[in-house]
Amino acid sequence: PIPCVPWQSQTSGHIQSQQDLEETFLPAFESCVRRGHASGIMCSYNSVNGIPSCANKEYMNDLARKEWGFNGYITSDCGAVYDVYTAHKFTKTPSETLVATLDAGMDIDCVSF
Repeated sequence: PIPCVPWQSQTSGHIQSQQDLEETFLPAFESCVRRGHASGIMCSYNSVNGIPSCANKEYMNDLARKEWGFNGYITSDCGAVYDVYTAHKFTKTPSETLVATLDAGMDIDCVSF
């Protein structure tokens, strides 16, 4: 359920206000989870407010799983976990990257990291 604003690059970062997220981006994802009964969702390459999507515990665990009741799997977009470490420089080591993404709620990495 990671908001993705108009594409600029796969590792671009976006600063969004909470109001914009809640009124513009999140309702579509919430609808897919609640009304569409999604069985899987994918975290993306980009970051929102400084946190790469695949390392964003607030969106994957707190929002999707706890608030919206999502009980399926969350997979990364292919290469997104690698980008958490290399492009976003959000983590310092590959091991730290795996811990960050799995602890954030991601279940499956699309490719091997």
